[in-house]
Amino acid sequence: MIGLNSDAKLRQFRAIAAMIFATFFCAALSAQEIGLPSPTNVPASPSNLMFGNPNATSSLANANKLALPNAIPKNYVVGAGDVLLIAIFSQTYTTYQLPVTPSGTLIIPRLKEISVQGLSIDKVQEVLTREFAKVYRSADVTVTLLSLRNFYVDIVGEVSVPTRLLVNAATRVSDVISQSPILQNASLRQVRLKRFNPDTLLTLDVFRYYRLLDNSDNPYLQENDIIQVSKQTKSVTIYGEVKYQGSYEYVESDSLYTLFKLAGGLLESAILDSVDIIRYFPNQLSTYTFSVNVRGFPPSSNIPLLDGDRVQVRRIPLWRPDETVLVQGRVKVPGYYRIEKGRTRLRDVIERAGGFLELASLEEATLVRPKAIRKEIDLSTIKEIDLEDPEYQYAIARKREEPKGRLAVDFKKLFLQNDDSQNIILEEGDVITIPLFRNYVNVIGRVARPGNFEYVKGEGVKYYIQKAGGFTERAQRGDIKVLKPNSGDLLDADDVDEIEPSDVILVQEKPKSQFWTRSWEIFRDVVVVAGSVATTLLLIRNLTQ
Repeated sequence: MIGLNSDAKLRQFRAIAAMIFATFFCAALSAQEIGLPSPTNVPASPSNLMFGNPNATSSLANANKLALPNAIPKNYVVGAGDVLLIAIFSQTYTTYQLPVTPSGTLIIPRLKEISVQGLSIDKVQEVLTREFAKVYRSADVTVTLLSLRNFYVDIVGEVSVPTRLLVNAATRVSDVISQSPILQNASLRQVRLKRFNPDTLLTLDVFRYYRLLDNSDNPYLQENDIIQVSKQTKSVTIYGEVKYQGSYEYVESDSLYTLFKLAGGLLESAILDSVDIIRYFPNQLSTYTFSVNVRGFPPSSNIPLLDGDRVQVRRIPLWRPDETVLVQGRVKVPGYYRIEKGRTRLRDVIERAGGFLELASLEEATLVRPKAIRKEIDLSTIKEIDLEDPEYQYAIARKREEPKGRLAVDFKKLFLQNDDSQNIILEEGDVITIPLFRNYVNVIGRVARPGNFEYVKGEGVKYYIQKAGGFTERAQRGDIKVLKPNSGDLLDADDVDEIEPSDVILVQEKPKSQFWTRSWEIFRDVVVVAGSVATTLLLIRNLTQ
């Protein structure tokens, strides 16, 4: 229970009651909308409008009245059109919802007309407290802003169409630019604001707000303001170890420190002792380079920039090397794993990946080293195709290599037989793939029914060829090959001790008979020569007759 003899507690209670009343009263203003209205047919997202929209309209005459924004500026100055909620706590509780008149006054019933133009909310409350004290005994007065005054501003210049926006007194220049159809080459660092009360022309660097959240050049708008966006004509470029490298609009008095801030600052990996600045000679035909030590920057090493300057911030060699390998397929925890150069081996990474899952195929597991991939020879550069030409054979072998860059590692020997000769040291970018176990043998080539056949332990090449329907007429029975998928070796069938799952059995085709091929070539040449001789004899006969 609040003691009525305690003035401090009573004033505290009245203030809280006024705040609660204002909150519920504001919520009841359902006919009003919060925030800036969007022009007809223009997307509401500022990111879509930053560089223009051809469908923007030039008028917002039918826009709804704007309501109170989520945040009121500190020291907000009251003006014509604002709506105030005035709560009076005395022997009775009285409230007034009063608009500020065009002349900047509040007309208070049974009291008088009080001027509030140009006063902050706190000052208005002080003035009203003094005035109501003349009518109410020990009155406490609270003043709450219900809605802000609304007005139109224009934005012209580098926009797809001049635009008029309905704003309120809590709207900044950046808010209007974000809601306007700005063109791609518009300058955001030299935005001009024409103000009529007082008559002034301001040049604003609004980009500093977008990048640095610096509102020093991002003022609140006033009635009849005109925003003019000019065309961007000058630029500087920074690349290397900064957060946001690229080209930035240049304005007079820009320094190296300014550019670093706009680019998000230097990274820890930047070399500070020698930042290069590439600058054009006065003739604008050639450039020269000079270095700047920015350690302890700023201001000791700060220098002015010129239009067209390019700044290069180099990276510290071997800065925090983060070498990783990728493990994918049938392991418990696939993903990227960090390695120590020259120390981490294949078994180490597989153990960190949790080991193999059920049905992991060690027969087909591969270790690929992308940086070991060699450039293929273009077959079109070989003038004459000769099957015995080593260059041609090398080119064909490279094209058939799959996957490219595979290292010869036998996973079965390493993980089933503990053969550490297969436990190779890994390198940055290696890719380890453990595929699903395929319990079949593939038979291809000159057989009746090529395809995959279920693996039967202990069975040999002959068994699987029979399962494939046997040889065809063109099969070369004496030269059968077996491809081992793990190593990529193509072996003679006689040299294979055991057929394993995923092996490929290749039955080759008989080559064409060399005798008949050579006989045809001789016959063809004889016919050609005989035809030439007959033609010559006929010509001589015709000439001698």
